[in-house]
Amino acid sequence: PSPSHYPWQVEPKVFDNLANIGKKVGEVTVVGLYPQGNSPGGLSDIAGNVWEWMGHRYVGGYDPTRPLMGQKMNDEYSLRGGSCINGSMNARCSYRLSYPPDSWYLDLGFRVVLSLPISGNSGS
Repeated sequence: PSPSHYPWQVEPKVFDNLANIGKKVGEVTVVGLYPQGNSPGGLSDIAGNVWEWMGHRYVGGYDPTRPLMGQKMNDEYSLRGGSCINGSMNARCSYRLSYPPDSWYLDLGFRVVLSLPISGNSGS
C-alpha cells in the first residue's frame, strides 16, 4: 500500500506505538491509547482497534473517481480500518469489507461525527 493509506502517513516497520492491531492487546481498547498513531488532523484509532461502520452500502467494484451513488451497491454495509485482531495489512483507512447491517462482533464499531457550522468573520 502507498503511504497515504495509513493515517500516520508512512508505512512503518513496527506498529507497536501506532495502533491496536495484530492481537497484541487481545481486545478492543479505549480510544486514544496510541496518540503517536493519530492522523495529521488529530483523529485517533482510524486504523485498527475496531472496524468502523460507514454510512453507505458496500460497492464491490468501488471506483473512487466516480460518484458513489452511481455505482452498484449490495445489501451489506461498508466497514473500514481493520481491527485489533487484524494484521497491519488490514489496519489502513483504505481497507474495507462488508457485513449485513444487523451483524454484531466485538471488533465492529462506529465513529460519531458532528458537523459544525463554519464560523465566519462576524465583524466583532
